[in-house]
Parts: sequence; structure tokens; C-alpha cells
Amino acid sequence: MTEPVNEFQRAALEAYAFGDFNHIETHSADAEYGDSLLSFVLIELSSKERCDGWDTAIDRIETAVEDLKVVRDALQDAAERGGAGRKDWDR
Repeated sequence: MTEPVNEFQRAALEAYAFGDFNHIETHSADAEYGDSLLSFVLIELSSKERCDGWDTAIDRIETAVEDLKVVRDALQDAAERGGAGRKDWDR
């Protein structure tokens, strides 16, 4: 179901990628924008996902940032070790 972007999504769209996606007026969970991170942000901030206040919106984005930092750190650690390690199917 397509719904108009809410105020939290609008604020994100104005800032994300220097406003390159600011023209978006409606959103649905299955919409494709050519940017999966943007899709994730819009879903997290959607009314359908019960994002109903600025504190909720900020908390959701902060949680995502922290999760991405953990992934970044894991990638950096793996790169320093020369890769994530050999998998059984690599043999």
C-alpha cells in the first residue's frame, strides 16, 4: 500500500544524498528507488512501522548507525586478517 511520506521521512529525504530523492512524495515497502539504504530508512521511519514521534525516528536511525558501525568494524577486522577466513566450500 502506498502512502504519503510522513514528516520523519520528509526530513530524511531532504538530507539524504544531498536531497537527490527529495522529489519522492509517496512510499510503500516494496518501492524501488535504486538505493537500498534509502528504502531501509524510509521503511524504518514509516507510519506503518509505527514511527510516531521524533524520538522514535531518531532512536531508529541511531540503532541502524550503531549496527552499521559493527558491520564496518567486522569488515575492517576481516580485511586486516586478509579476509574473513576460509570456508568449507572454498576447498
